[in-house]
Amino acid sequence: MILSAALVVVLLAGVAVAVGARGDGDGAPPGTQVEGVDVGGLSPDDTWTAVRDRAREMLDDEIVFTSPQEPDFRRAVVRRALQPSPAVADTADAAHEPRGFVRRLRGRLGLGGDRDIAIPFTYDEQRVAAAARAVEKDIAREPRPASVVVNEGRLRTISARDGIRVDGEAILQEIAAFDGDVALAAEVDPPPILDEAAMRASTRAERLLATPPRVILGTLKKQLAREDIVAALAFTPVAPDIRVDLREDVLSAALGPAFAEGERTPRDAEFKVSGENVVLVPDLPGRGVDMARLARTLVRRAGKPQTGARFEQIPATFTTEDAEKLKITERVSTFFTPYTCCPDRVTNIRQAAQVLDGVIIPANGVFSLNKELGQRTTERGFVPAGQITAGKLEDAVGGGVSQVATTLYNAAFFAGLEIIDHTPHQFYISRYPAGREATVSWGGPELIFKNDWPASILVKMSADTPGITVSFYSSKLGRRVETESGPRTGITAPKEISTLNKDLEPGGRVVEQSAGASGFTIAYTRKVFRGDELIKDEDYGWRYSPQNAFVEVGPKKKKKKKEEEEEEKPGEEKPGEEKPGDTDPDAPSDEQGGAGTPPAEGSDPPAETPPDTPAPAEPPAT
Repeated sequence: MILSAALVVVLLAGVAVAVGARGDGDGAPPGTQVEGVDVGGLSPDDTWTAVRDRAREMLDDEIVFTSPQEPDFRRAVVRRALQPSPAVADTADAAHEPRGFVRRLRGRLGLGGDRDIAIPFTYDEQRVAAAARAVEKDIAREPRPASVVVNEGRLRTISARDGIRVDGEAILQEIAAFDGDVALAAEVDPPPILDEAAMRASTRAERLLATPPRVILGTLKKQLAREDIVAALAFTPVAPDIRVDLREDVLSAALGPAFAEGERTPRDAEFKVSGENVVLVPDLPGRGVDMARLARTLVRRAGKPQTGARFEQIPATFTTEDAEKLKITERVSTFFTPYTCCPDRVTNIRQAAQVLDGVIIPANGVFSLNKELGQRTTERGFVPAGQITAGKLEDAVGGGVSQVATTLYNAAFFAGLEIIDHTPHQFYISRYPAGREATVSWGGPELIFKNDWPASILVKMSADTPGITVSFYSSKLGRRVETESGPRTGITAPKEISTLNKDLEPGGRVVEQSAGASGFTIAYTRKVFRGDELIKDEDYGWRYSPQNAFVEVGPKKKKKKKEEEEEEKPGEEKPGEEKPGDTDPDAPSDEQGGAGTPPAEGSDPPAETPPDTPAPAEPPAT
């Protein structure tokens, strides 16, 4: 017996030596499988191919979700839909890793030692998340609370229904692992309001409908009809109950005419201008039926034949207290610009003034003319009128609004406000102070300034017969503004720019635009004081283009030979051609509002014969 045992040991030792000596060779170790496919003995290339083919087969695998709480629920997710990426190379390498001594020995002795290697997959995270949400959405269900609805004048109760709740994060993890079918542990989610609550609310509402009451307010009376109650009924869920309500707006429509003589519309506080001062007209509260209280009382007294109502005070939207906080007490600046022509321009100016009159700019508030005035359209009362476009005068809806911009700019200038954005006109216009003016157009250029004083500003505008006046009212707070203008420099006379028009008669000539003011450069300053303290010291400047003449000329007339020879003498200009010097080197660039400036519907046309000397600037009234 002892000899037999010793013999077995010797034999095992011999086998072990043989196994240790032989190893597994270049092929995959015997008994090696990849996802159930035998690759034992295969070369590395053949193993890689086998792993790849098996991975492709696995793309159509499914993971199936079921739920014990919902026997009919079954949702499958296909691996291919997750944009899978199998680790083929790593799996093939793992299949060729040498087995340990014990595993090789067990294999040689027929005692097992096989191994099955899984192919790892990675998936697109967004697709995994989307698949998890889809599974959760398919089985999850919000609980439905019981409710009461009105259908064709009748009350109907809707029964409650349990909800179903599942763990969405757990579903996502199961899909990411993709390791066999999953039975979801769904939970019942009970509704917050049960059928009994709906029945109680329905009973209360039926009591209201059975006896529509008469509403009494002093000597005023109004009998409500069943239809009035039906229209006003509302059921508000307040878990675990349902509250019966009556809509105040519907009650007001039914009762309003009967109680109108006792009601009063509230009046807002307002500012009235008296000379250079502002008078605050206090608000006046209004009075109306307290519908909120009446609605509650009607529900509480359901079944009673009559119910009393009462008036309540209705506060103004803009109260006296609100107005006092703005600190608007006196005029801080004013500016006037005259009309010189054109009823259509005046129409636009008056329309804009009507829109802007009464605007309040809060302390530290920013005013944008385009934002506050809005787009100028015919639907809003604006009409076509003159504007400046690429050096020419044209008509556009809203033309003339730039006179509002200029007058506003100067009012803000002399109120000492922060000027954020403004652009003067391309040409000098004699009715405005040279340089100290502004144009505006929808989409730009803009006029923007900031009220950087600790009191609000009331903007008042009046566009009467002679022109437009803009006044700012606030608290002076010691403000004072000083300005100086420099001389005009770089004066450039206008030119005549001719264009050939072959449709005209030979030698014909049509003046599209006559020459106007010369171009020049102007500079001016502004100093703003608060008491004796200088808080702003600013320099401004602008270059005006000359207002050139534009002429269309026809083809040359046929002349006799002698006249043609005289016409061709050196240094003389041919009709219909531009002179070499027609381009003005001093003309402003597009950014300065020169001839390349985009069309501006609000740009003012200059006066018909603008002078080359500055018009006197209006003194500020502060």
